[in-house]
This record gives sequence, structure tokens and C-alpha cells, in this order.
Amino acid sequence: MSPGGFILLLSSGQSSVADDLMAAVESALLASSPITAYVSTNIWSDEAPAQTPLPCIVYREISGTHEYATPDATPNIPILDTISFDLACFATNKVDAKAIGKLAAAALRDASLTFTDGTLLYLRQIGYPVTTLDPEKGPNESDVWMSIVQFKAIVNRYYAAS
Repeated sequence: MSPGGFILLLSSGQSSVADDLMAAVESALLASSPITAYVSTNIWSDEAPAQTPLPCIVYREISGTHEYATPDATPNIPILDTISFDLACFATNKVDAKAIGKLAAAALRDASLTFTDGTLLYLRQIGYPVTTLDPEKGPNESDVWMSIVQFKAIVNRYYAAS
């Protein structure tokens, strides 16, 4: 047990809150007209289908932790979920890949995302985007540049104690 009566448990996979968060992230990106001006609706979870036209965005959960508070007199146990995820912004040139990454970071920075399983407390870009030439060729053997932008989110939710 750590100070303050909290126990830290590591998640070994996506929880429902992570799934809800990722769906809300996708919705926020699709609602951003500057982003859809570049990628249309080419925003995918985990992996884009083969031969997806460029540019596009692929988002994925990287890691997550759950911090459970010690129960008190209420029947609910507060939980803080910390979820790290990234966006890989793909384009046929470096300038567009970086531009899409910057637009995505701006669209998600402290966004008011709503979802059923929790309340978003924090959503920020972490570190600097990395832009590189992908060794794989894209549709029609085109070059594929990718800008990877990482984020951290903290979600508060409650578990009903039995």
C-alpha cells in the first residue's frame, strides 16, 4: 500500500474506460474541420486497412494504469485511470504529416471529451512529435511520412463497492 491509502494496479489490456476514451478521441478528430480537410474520414484505431489513401491518422492505446482509492463511508470507490496513447499521422510528405500532427495536438489539448465511463480530468500532449520516413511504401508506391504525437489522459470514475 502506498502513502495516502492508494494501491497502484497496472492494466494488462484495454479497459472499458480506455475504449470509451479512444472512441471520444476519434469523434473529436472527426469533428475538427481542419483535420478532416486533410484526412477526410481516414481515422483508424490500431491499424489502417491496406491501401488506405493518404493522408490518414491511426490512434492506439500505449499503456494504462488504475489507481484505486481506499473505500470510505460511501458505496463507491473512486478510481483514477491514466491512459497513454499516440496518433500516427501519415502523409506523402513531411510537411503534411507534421501539419496533421500539430492540428491533432491542438484539437485534443484539454478537449472536453465526453464518454459514459468516467470524467476526463486531463488530456495533454507529452513530449515532442517525431516525424520520420516510414520504410514501407504507401498506395501507388508513394513515400509515407509519419508524425507520431503522444498523449496522456487522466480519467476519474467510480466503482460500486459491494
